[in-house]
Amino acid sequence: MLSGLVVASDVFSPNEDRNKDYINISFTIKDNYCERSYLSLGIYDQAYNPVKTFYKDSVITNALFNIKWDGKDDFGNVVGHGVYNLKVSAKDYVGNIGNTFNVNISVDLIKPLSLKNVTLKKEYLTTIDSLTINFDLEEEGDIKAEIFDESDRWISTIWEDKHCSIESESQVLQWKDESLQDGNYYCKITVFDEAGNLNNEKINFIKDSVSPVIEMDNDYSDLEVKGIFTISENINNNKFSDYK
Repeated sequence: MLSGLVVASDVFSPNEDRNKDYINISFTIKDNYCERSYLSLGIYDQAYNPVKTFYKDSVITNALFNIKWDGKDDFGNVVGHGVYNLKVSAKDYVGNIGNTFNVNISVDLIKPLSLKNVTLKKEYLTTIDSLTINFDLEEEGDIKAEIFDESDRWISTIWEDKHCSIESESQVLQWKDESLQDGNYYCKITVFDEAGNLNNEKINFIKDSVSPVIEMDNDYSDLEVKGIFTISENINNNKFSDYK
């Protein structure tokens, strides 16, 4: 009578960050003798108090049902962090009780801990340099790493949902793009936990492929310098060395 119950995930995070904000519940009601049945479906807390009621002895016809729970109770409030029980039951028109399903669902509203021991190998990158970032995780999760410019325009994705555990060695992220224009950029590293909660950190870096420039007028009386350099020749009978 009641069959094929599928809950898309047993943990989710209804925090409106557009990542695992709800769960899908699907099942089939079918009675070979009656086209109509009574369906009850609800969410309960650990003390078995009703939290969200979808159906309560509601008359339904044989069909495939798809229900979405957004983590809110009957009053439209987001429920608290914890474990809840999904109960689905059905009976036919003459009172025969079919299968009853009970499934635990976890609501996790705690963000994963941020990265630790973050080290940027070089803040300034030339054409031949690679961006290298070392970091450790506080807890197990999936990682997404992306490059953006200073206007928050997406440039590239380095990692896409890479799974990392806290037991593994320090993570090493490397990226190189010789065609990247000079300017200010940042690497955004986002950590997702199983429930879909996320936390991120931004690491700034600069692409600079332009060599220092020394500009002098014809009589060398005025010297304009951009960058760090060393002069070891006579200019106007004056010897300069290791000048910065």
